[in-house]
Amino acid sequence: MSNDKVIEEHFAFVSSAYNEGFRVRLMIDGGVRGVAALESLNRDLDKPFGEVALASRALAFALWQDGWPIEWRREDCPGDWRECSPSWEGELCYRVLPKPEELVLPSIDWSHVAAEYRWLVQDGSGSAYLSPKEPAVFDAQGGGWAAFWLVKDATHFSSFKPGKGDWRKLIVQRPEGA
Repeated sequence: MSNDKVIEEHFAFVSSAYNEGFRVRLMIDGGVRGVAALESLNRDLDKPFGEVALASRALAFALWQDGWPIEWRREDCPGDWRECSPSWEGELCYRVLPKPEELVLPSIDWSHVAAEYRWLVQDGSGSAYLSPKEPAVFDAQGGGWAAFWLVKDATHFSSFKPGKGDWRKLIVQRPEGA
């Protein structure tokens, strides 16, 4: 590779690809559009790493440092992907896998809650409710729980701590004896 190519690539990275890379990173974190952005990045990475554009290499490295899993393969073994802590070798191909979603369940000090309430749930909008019966998902698209039994707003309790992650998993049963 000539020095002219290195300088040209460096300036492209600094002037536009750097910003584009971080715009793509935000898109990757952003749901459905993120799937397309991740697929696009992985298409860019699907060649020996030393041949990948600097912006894509930097983005892959930044995502890996942010907890996104990386797989590698040899160029002559297209289907043989292996998880790794990457060494970023120039002759290997890499791809970025979707970042595992962190799950933090909502919590509340149950000693402050009337005994009739057995369940704490949080919906897709971040609202949280206490329910005497186990709630069921009623609106998988909009992120809602069946409202028949959701009779107490849990966010009014000072001990309430919101959860994080897939709202369908943000359901907590009251512990025995609490």
